[in-house]
Amino acid sequence: MIRMRWSERFATGLVPLMARALLCAALLPLGWQKVFTLTAFSATDTATLNRIGLGDDGLDWSRVQATGPSWQSASPETLAAAPATTSQGPLTARSLYRIALVCDAGGVPFPAIAAWLVALTELVGSLMLIAGFFARRAAFAVACIMGGAIWMTSLPALRANGWWSLPMDDYLRLWTQCGLMMLALVVLLSGAGWLTVDGALGQGGTRSGAQGRRADASATKGRSKGQD
Repeated sequence: MIRMRWSERFATGLVPLMARALLCAALLPLGWQKVFTLTAFSATDTATLNRIGLGDDGLDWSRVQATGPSWQSASPETLAAAPATTSQGPLTARSLYRIALVCDAGGVPFPAIAAWLVALTELVGSLMLIAGFFARRAAFAVACIMGGAIWMTSLPALRANGWWSLPMDDYLRLWTQCGLMMLALVVLLSGAGWLTVDGALGQGGTRSGAQGRRADASATKGRSKGQD
């Protein structure tokens, strides 16, 4: 029975802690690169980014609004009414706009905004996870973006090539995305585990040490009464 109690404590304390650490180690560098590094986009990608609202001077919000849920089915007159955003030659912009290209190809509304949300989720969400601060909310956001990444990047490759002919790069990307999503679900379903701000505030998914000792004492007393 004592061995079982320790296994339960490790399962609800150590395992989520390890999941949080792995998620932070994987996502923090990705979010940092997306937000703080620059990428030189090709002429074709620059044209696409111009269309969704990104130019040399940054985002043009009047153009971004035209990329809402109905922009693909809008009439040419409606699209023409939005001011054009153009760049002189290939565009150099934040790396996160590569995600905007993926979102645009997948038909996601407001792809430029979606790219910022993904990058900030990776950057800020990973810090929230390692600190254990609103960890379940951060884990839910990470699980959502990993699910979206699987839907828009890995599943098309899987449908095009089949499971047994999937290129190695796509195969590794698929399982990396699945692994990160599973780690996020561990934190979402089990709580933040040990060493968390949530635990100090009484919001963690696991019991505090004092609560656990009281529960163990109550269980021991109940067994003693049952034996009597």
